[in-house]
Amino acid sequence: MMVSSTRTHLVAALAYRDFRLFWAGSAMAVAGRQGAMVAQGWLLYDLTGSALQLGLLGLARAVPAFVLGLAGGVVADRVDRRRLMIATTTGAAVTWVVLATLIFTGRVEVWHILGTSFLAGAIGAFEGPSRQSIFPHLIDRRHLTSAVAMTSAVNPASRIVTPIVAGSLIEFVGSGNTGPAAAFYFVGGLYLASSFLLFMVRMPRVQRSSGGGLQSLFEGLRYARTDQTIGFLLMMAFVLSFFGLAYTAMLPIFADGFSEGSSGATLGVLYSVGGLGGLAGAGGASVSVLARRRRLTIVASGSAFGLALIGFAFIPWYVPALVLLFLASGSENLFSVFAQSIMQSKLPDEYRGRVMGFWGMQFSVLHPLGNLQIGAIAAVAGAPIAVAAGGLAVIAFTIAMSSTKGIRQISQQR
Repeated sequence: MMVSSTRTHLVAALAYRDFRLFWAGSAMAVAGRQGAMVAQGWLLYDLTGSALQLGLLGLARAVPAFVLGLAGGVVADRVDRRRLMIATTTGAAVTWVVLATLIFTGRVEVWHILGTSFLAGAIGAFEGPSRQSIFPHLIDRRHLTSAVAMTSAVNPASRIVTPIVAGSLIEFVGSGNTGPAAAFYFVGGLYLASSFLLFMVRMPRVQRSSGGGLQSLFEGLRYARTDQTIGFLLMMAFVLSFFGLAYTAMLPIFADGFSEGSSGATLGVLYSVGGLGGLAGAGGASVSVLARRRRLTIVASGSAFGLALIGFAFIPWYVPALVLLFLASGSENLFSVFAQSIMQSKLPDEYRGRVMGFWGMQFSVLHPLGNLQIGAIAAVAGAPIAVAAGGLAVIAFTIAMSSTKGIRQISQQR
């Protein structure tokens, strides 16, 4: 597998056929998850008008992810990861189609929404570690940073278009239940497309973990704990997700304020602008001066993320709020790309699924639990205070950890 030297560093990984198929399949699955988040948040807030219920939506996803998240990494190290991904994406498609049908027939209730979120969390506990541990085997390792950047760009890129499509389906397709149902049918279709693309990927032979499940789990935990760089990056990712990324649960409330009414289109724009920022952050990882100063970049990106959230929380004007969302998402994703690049370059293959399973818990467990805590704070103090408090916590942690041994070792990584 030879790659032309004339290809740009950022997209070099796309020269590999199987990585392209995997990347496209991942994009469909991530787009489905983004569309589901928008549609679920809108539907639940439309039915209840409750910030706390938005937080409970996150809890419903977090509980199975917490229980099964570590097991998902163990399974990813012991079975065919491609087949596991195909099974999980197909299961997700069925889940969202069932919810869409309940909405279309006028039978949907709050517990249906929370129940599908619970199932999505269980499915994601197995899908995430597999996705994070497959792609390094589909490329030459000299293009690992490109592969990480392209994979990290999937999430924000899907947020550019998918939330607007989902919001527009809710707002403009038919009347009554037709629009929300169409949004969830759209989500189910994205997951089915993901399964088809992943079916076409050819996986090389990969060294798999041996030993019992509990033994494998404890070995993975021990490795993540003893490597100080890996431990620091995981801890910072968890904090940014729990306190920072939790702001997404409050976007239906901000959209309601900006549009003076429950607008799916406005909510879609807020998500989309965050996606544009995240895409810019992923692209920023290819800037050589940032790559040479990874320690400074990680500290600066964490601090900028927190500052942008505080600004977004209190600014009353729509367009400046969009700019701050762009900056917040860009800063967070810049950290994510650098952190994953460092981790993937250090990890032995036999530990990759388990450690990246820990990484994935920031999305499957910490983010949903963060949604619960921010929803509880917002129910008492209001959404702006809740979002600003999260931003302040991110800044405080970043500054406190800026001189620890784990982050100092990052400067020594090659």
